[in-house]
Amino acid sequence: MQLSTGIETQKERTLAMLEDKEFMCWLFERYGRFIWYTVKKFCRRTDLWEDIVQESLLRLLSCIPRLRNLSEQKLTGYIAVTTRNTTYALLWKEEKNRENCISLESIDIAEDGLGLEEIILQKERIEQLAKVCLDLPDEAYYLLTSYYILGYRTEEMAEELGCPPNHVRMKMTRARRQVRKRIQEQNKEGIL
Repeated sequence: MQLSTGIETQKERTLAMLEDKEFMCWLFERYGRFIWYTVKKFCRRTDLWEDIVQESLLRLLSCIPRLRNLSEQKLTGYIAVTTRNTTYALLWKEEKNRENCISLESIDIAEDGLGLEEIILQKERIEQLAKVCLDLPDEAYYLLTSYYILGYRTEEMAEELGCPPNHVRMKMTRARRQVRKRIQEQNKEGIL
């Protein structure tokens, strides 16, 4: 008895999968041009169009039961919003990937400016500095980030910490010394 129930359940799943496939084929035949139009409307990069269409279809595939119950107008809107959101998500992901790469074609090196090697070394030093700062005690981290990144004046930080500005300046000097010492230790150890 249990065996037949398992077979019937498997048959039902197979039928549902076939119905889903037919529905997606119908959806693409009916709305394929609309999906492409939406992608082209929100993305000017032709090299991403096909990826966006594929990703949009995958997202639509995951919500077939919901799509079946929508009226034609709501289905059109749902497809447009899904395609638009997919476009934005992939463009954002591409932009993040592009930030991590340095294109040799896009770098204009002036005769007296930094060369590619210097730029890479500078980036490595900045990353090393960021890692060292994360290991600082909370107060030192707060002082350095507030001053150098957020642009707070010493007086503002003194007010928040409840101490005179001279104390803040001394604490910042100590924090800078800690950072310098940790970087020198890392360089001696060969970490960077």
